Parts: sequence; C-alpha cells; structure tokens
Amino acid sequence: MKRVNVFNVILNLIVILGSIVIGVTVLTYIFQHEYYNKILIGLIIMAVGLMGLTEFFTLRFALRMRSIQNAVISALSVALGLIFILVKLEMKQICLIWAISNFVIASVHITTSVINILRKPLINGVRIILNVLLIVFSIFLIVRTIDYLNNFLIFIGISLLVEAAILLIEFIIGRYQN
Repeated sequence: MKRVNVFNVILNLIVILGSIVIGVTVLTYIFQHEYYNKILIGLIIMAVGLMGLTEFFTLRFALRMRSIQNAVISALSVALGLIFILVKLEMKQICLIWAISNFVIASVHITTSVINILRKPLINGVRIILNVLLIVFSIFLIVRTIDYLNNFLIFIGISLLVEAAILLIEFIIGRYQN
C-alpha cells in the first residue's frame, strides 16, 4: 500500500486552490468592470509567483523533480510584482514591462515542460499550449498596451483556471492510482 505524505497533499491542494482563487478573482474583478491599477497587477504577479514557488516545493518533495529555473522565475515574478506596487510607473510602462517579462517566463516554462513531458504529460502538454498563447497575448499587449490589458487579464484568469483543473485531475489520478 502506498504511504500518504500529508505534506505533499497539502502543498498540492495549496497550488490547486491558489490557482483557482487567483483565476476567479481576476475574472470577477474584470467582469464587474472595476478599474484595474498597478497594485492589482502587482498583486496578481506576486500571487502567481508565490504559487510557482509552492509548486516548485511540491514537485521537489513529491516527485523529486528539481526545476531551479522555475523557482528563479517565480522568485523574479514576486520581485516584479513588488516593483509594480512600490515604484511609481504609468500603466503603459507596466504593460510593456509585464509583456516583456512574460516572454522570458513563458520561454522558461515551455523549456521546462518539454523536458518534463514524459514524467507528467497532461499538465506539461497543457502548459506548453498555455505558454505559447501567453507569448501571443503578450505580443498584443506590447502593441496595444492599455487598450488590450482587459483581454490579457481575462486570458490570465482563464489560463489559471484551466491549469488548476488539470492539476486537480492529476492530483486525483495520483491519489487513487495503484
């Protein structure tokens, strides 16, 4: 019988629930036609970075997979979110910086997902698709900046919910596998 590691279960659930909460919050905020500002964008980036760090520790302890590049990118996302909150920037500058940083983040995630596709094919396949779409949406964000920010945030919210659903499916499969 397989030994249940409670710490791994808790970390997995934190990543799943965190992605759901962030995705639903972003979509709710946008669909209520609230005004978004640099603090909201900074908090979104920080929360996604913190979920990435939590997922790094989950994979490290559960599967013994180490992805240092994902941990570094997640830590840099938290730092970027703090910069957006603390430094006085205009929304156009925030859009450009966020879009350019998404190129780096997406390319690192694509590389990591390609490397790990044989270990976890479902989540890594979905992540490759979502990160390619993130690059496309980031290009539109660079070109149209503030005019496209609403659509970009909707994409971020939906992609977080899709990723959470796939993580939940893999969690259930992993828990009840012989």
